[in-house]
Amino acid sequence: MIRLRRILFKTATALSLLMCIFFAALWVRSYFVPDAVAWRLSHPNNSVEIISIHSYDGRIGIEGIGEWAVPPNLRLGLSWRSGRAFWLPSGWNPQATIPHWHLLIYTGALPIWFCVRHYLSLPALQKRRRKKGLCPTCGYDLRASPDCCPECGAIPSGAVS
Repeated sequence: MIRLRRILFKTATALSLLMCIFFAALWVRSYFVPDAVAWRLSHPNNSVEIISIHSYDGRIGIEGIGEWAVPPNLRLGLSWRSGRAFWLPSGWNPQATIPHWHLLIYTGALPIWFCVRHYLSLPALQKRRRKKGLCPTCGYDLRASPDCCPECGAIPSGAVS
């Protein structure tokens, strides 16, 4: 059970890191090239509903546009617009968006916590020192005296007293 939790945690951390990298790239790109992804849904009464996500000028927002009469050249499904083909819906409200850096905080928290926990914490430092044959407390080289650290007096966990 613990092994399964560890695998799930590491998988979630990796996915969160990938999403963080994606949102960082999207944030930088939004200042140079605006993007929009739209999903067009068809209704039985011959009308269309459009749901879109826009990335523009450091902000990202979701827009749901109500039902429209079907234009003759409208294709249903997923579409992506970028650069000159970019469009903002008429009801686009920049105050109803969030900055991209919010997404970086949300998706970057888990990878940062993972790195701090596994690489910068005191138990991780002590484990690295023990593997190298150093005193886990002060980092003194214990090859000459493996039973007791001459620097701080600590007794390593593998030593016989």
